[in-house]
Amino acid sequence: MRADGLQWRNVQIMGHTADLAHLNWDRSVVVKGTSIDLQGLNIPSTDNSTSSKPSWKEWIPSVEIQNVEVRYSEELAVTLKGQVHPVVQLHNDWMSIQKDDGWTIVAELSQEILGDIFHIDNTTWSAVATLRAPSLHESWIGTINNIRLANPILGTEVRIPSLESSLSKSLDGWQARFKTKGSQIDLFESTNQEWLIELDLASQDLVTWFNVDIPNTTTKGHWILKASPSSITLTMEDLGFEGQVYAIHRLQTGTPITYQPIHSNQTRLVGPNLRTWVPYDDLGWTAMAVIAGEDAPFMTHNGFNLEGLNRAVTEIRQDSENPIGGSSITQQVAKNLFTGNRSTLQRKIEEMVYALALEQALSKRAILALYLNSIEFGEQIYGLQQAAELYFMKTPKNLSIKEAVFLASILPNPREGYRRAKMGRPPTRRMRAILQNLLDGKQITRSQKNAAEREELRLLMPVE
Repeated sequence: MRADGLQWRNVQIMGHTADLAHLNWDRSVVVKGTSIDLQGLNIPSTDNSTSSKPSWKEWIPSVEIQNVEVRYSEELAVTLKGQVHPVVQLHNDWMSIQKDDGWTIVAELSQEILGDIFHIDNTTWSAVATLRAPSLHESWIGTINNIRLANPILGTEVRIPSLESSLSKSLDGWQARFKTKGSQIDLFESTNQEWLIELDLASQDLVTWFNVDIPNTTTKGHWILKASPSSITLTMEDLGFEGQVYAIHRLQTGTPITYQPIHSNQTRLVGPNLRTWVPYDDLGWTAMAVIAGEDAPFMTHNGFNLEGLNRAVTEIRQDSENPIGGSSITQQVAKNLFTGNRSTLQRKIEEMVYALALEQALSKRAILALYLNSIEFGEQIYGLQQAAELYFMKTPKNLSIKEAVFLASILPNPREGYRRAKMGRPPTRRMRAILQNLLDGKQITRSQKNAAEREELRLLMPVE
């Protein structure tokens, strides 16, 4: 007996010996220096139901294992040296192992484990794995079924019905592969610690896994990501959409739809039949200025600005203080009208579905008109008609190149742009960049660019 609990040395149980076992007064258990033969370990059969969970899990809150050797058929599989972190909280977590033709592992692990690994809280991960391995420490193959991962960052519970899995070791290092019917994930780590991850994710798998419920719709195509310590590249293949999204169908017929702007507590109407609607032919220079500033390949891509996405991924990987956004104009329409801007992966996948639907249902001109008629141009300023009137007391088609470029320049942060404009400090650097993009895209001539740069920007609003 010790002040902090009970301690035994050379403990023998079920044919296995531990150098030391310690039961703390808080009921946590520490086991040190033991050798376990998995082949000779008789573990009761169990299933994944709550009733089969061992009752002692509620009595022992934690177990720490130190210096444990795990063997299979007299062959060393793994040695756990030092204290195993984090502590397994048995009153929250549960794992059972049984062996028939192969190994079946059933586990439900909470934030005490995954939280320390991923630095996130309130995580529960559950899965059933069936593994078969002629040599446990060299390779194994099998399936992982009923994977569930829930976390506030994800915004929903992710459910993956089944993953075919394989893990093998060669002279080049460890390699792992996980496959479903439509997707594949390859992981590779060489002996010099270089690593490569290749993900081929089917769009429909993403929609299914994240439980994105948009009735009577099907997404097609693949998102392909390759990541290594030196680079990350994202590509897309055969993206498409089948189905009919109700709100977009209304827009096709000219019927207005209701939406709630991201920074507003009130709903608004947008649609071609409204008096405030500005048709594409009346957008003037603003249409080209917005494309030049927000999404240069807008007229040719399938809803996603791949160049912008890769640029954004690179800046995030380099820990840029203010990484750029990679969203296309179509994605921004989807976010502004349908999905909101919740910071969750589920919302981003919903945005993907709506972007594909918009591209199928509407022309590029219609999407751009929808964007400019609904986007915020400053605090409580929505749509191009209101913006042109409040900033310049003009109609959109009568705006000059410079005035249109100014409106395009504040879109990444319209409220900050509005505040700066009221202080007499328009974003001149971004305006110059947009003018250069218009020149490079042959939308304006050099003389028009020079004239716009010389033009005085007259904002008809009170200057603070």
